[in-house]
Amino acid sequence: MWIDPASRAIFSAVSATALDLPEVVQTARKGYSAWSRKVQFAALRPLRGGKAMLGLAVAPGVGVNLEAPTSESWSERLTARLRLTDPAEVDGDIRALLRAAWERA
Repeated sequence: MWIDPASRAIFSAVSATALDLPEVVQTARKGYSAWSRKVQFAALRPLRGGKAMLGLAVAPGVGVNLEAPTSESWSERLTARLRLTDPAEVDGDIRALLRAAWERA
């Protein structure tokens, strides 16, 4: 699924950040990768052009550039999404959003 090197780099950055949280399990689904604790709190799917879409179990207004999902195939618990274009975007803000989503799981 993570064939494009640019989107794979984004996946690696998100995965490392998510797996730093306690009790996290990473799974691969048909079109995306997901992270859960007791329930799913984040998912990432590749986009064309070496980008990725991150879904989070937080309210869309919690973070800058978060938007409500449209027709995503992942869990209805993931109520916000964010387009990532570079692994460097997985910074302190994304870490904080992942932690906030993890705390709800």
